[in-house]
Amino acid sequence: MTEENNVKCYLLKLSPRRDNKIPLETTDAYPGVVLVNCPACGTRGIMPAVRTPKLPVEILVRDTAYLDDIELAGSTELASRKVREAITSAGLTGIEFSEPVGYKLKRDTPKFQEVLRQARDVLQFQVVRFIGRGGSIAHKSGMILRKSCDKCGWREWTLPEHGYHVDEAQWDGSDFFHVEEGPAFMSEHAVQVLQAANLSNFGAMPADEFRLPPNYKQPPVAPASASPGGS
Repeated sequence: MTEENNVKCYLLKLSPRRDNKIPLETTDAYPGVVLVNCPACGTRGIMPAVRTPKLPVEILVRDTAYLDDIELAGSTELASRKVREAITSAGLTGIEFSEPVGYKLKRDTPKFQEVLRQARDVLQFQVVRFIGRGGSIAHKSGMILRKSCDKCGWREWTLPEHGYHVDEAQWDGSDFFHVEEGPAFMSEHAVQVLQAANLSNFGAMPADEFRLPPNYKQPPVAPASASPGGS
């Protein structure tokens, strides 16, 4: 691969929480994701957002804890008004926001109600969706399609051993984008804008610096799926 053809992009890396609590999740009624439980291939999991339509999201306040500018409710990313204003004022592309369909409380107590007030009225969370596209990264990143199912649409790749590499020729130029293999990335400009906004927990890691976790073993590749490429 030639370095000049790679997009300098980043993975979101949120600051560690100061506690072990998970304040928000999505409800079973409106999880905002497509859940896969396929009898044909045996897959149980969440379909990557790049292969699903925009879906309604309802937020459940599940614990009493502080909230940051960027929160995860299950696998759904939420952005505060401060995040959205920074993105909008800078004219960043490839991202859209939508209101959750509502909120619910795990317990109806004053402390839970205060977390709800912070989420809905103070931080004014909205659901994040990346709509930019970066094409396929499998070939440039050395990823192999290890599992594919025609029945449920599931596709799963091995992780890259030497970082993620996005091909500029396939990237649509958006500041926020998904690739066909699933991961989401941000442009260098987007990272600069969000760092300057002094958000409570924003962080980013260069995508080409991604490495496998210690002692991680790549899952086996099915013979029929053992071919590189993203489409």
